[in-house]
Amino acid sequence: MEVGERGAGQRLDNFLGRILEDVPKSHIFRVIRKGEVRVNGKRAKPEHRLLASDIVRVPPVRTGAAAPPRRAPPAMVAGPDRRHRLRGSAAAGHRQAGAASPCTAAAA
Repeated sequence: MEVGERGAGQRLDNFLGRILEDVPKSHIFRVIRKGEVRVNGKRAKPEHRLLASDIVRVPPVRTGAAAPPRRAPPAMVAGPDRRHRLRGSAAAGHRQAGAASPCTAAAA
């Protein structure tokens, strides 16, 4: 799409935010960072200032009902005292080399 007089002098990220109203700003930054957005056939940074004659290539972006559902965050494993449970070697009782065991610490 051609930028035109209305978009001249505007930053690329703000221009795309105006064009893609329903798309979150974080998604706009991601497609720019990945190089999917091109200005005159070249990669551009979000702070790139556009000229009226620039051609901006925008990848197809799904919005609204067509967008894939967001993944729910993973469930947090919490014990009865609401602290995180230990996992891995800490749960098995392994210590770092040179760490004092409870038996040797009490004897000292």
